[in-house]
Amino acid sequence: MVLLKPEYFTAEGIPATVYNLGLIRQYGGQFYNWEPRTLWLEIQDDYGVEPSEEVKDKIQALAAINVINTVYTDCSVFRSVALALNDNDPQFDISGGLDVHEVAWAVDEIRRNANYSHPWGEEVKSFIIICLKFEEFLKVPEAISDFIDLDYKPEVSPDILKIPEVQKQAAIRHKRVAAYILYKREELNKYLASSG
Repeated sequence: MVLLKPEYFTAEGIPATVYNLGLIRQYGGQFYNWEPRTLWLEIQDDYGVEPSEEVKDKIQALAAINVINTVYTDCSVFRSVALALNDNDPQFDISGGLDVHEVAWAVDEIRRNANYSHPWGEEVKSFIIICLKFEEFLKVPEAISDFIDLDYKPEVSPDILKIPEVQKQAAIRHKRVAAYILYKREELNKYLASSG
């Protein structure tokens, strides 16, 4: 289990998994059900620091992953959780898409931190497909397809798929997603290794 350090609660860019493992160690899995204010006060008492807004958003996302099923069925909830897991403001009152690398990392973090497997609803699947189409992906990146079964078909003719430049650009997009996931996993492993 992870031993959280006080500076983790004000640092930027620490993966949510680090907080999840550390808070489970400190408080058990019941912290998911606590009122946010109660949890912030407990953290302040135990670690001597109030969590930053980014950290609070990640912890709230962890609670949502484990307490409410709408993360898996409602695209606006999934989007807000995904934004928080990617170090962004969850923007609960704004709609919009996500970059595919953000979707991939969110799926990875959700898979890693969910206490049990949830079926993915059609609304969230459709939302992810729209993100893929917007960025003109020709297939679903493995970081997503390994955990969510999507019926995705790009909206291009088969002849266009044969064009070398189209294939090259598609490969670049996939490499960017893979590189982002690799970077985020390396960051996660760095914190896990240094946290005991």
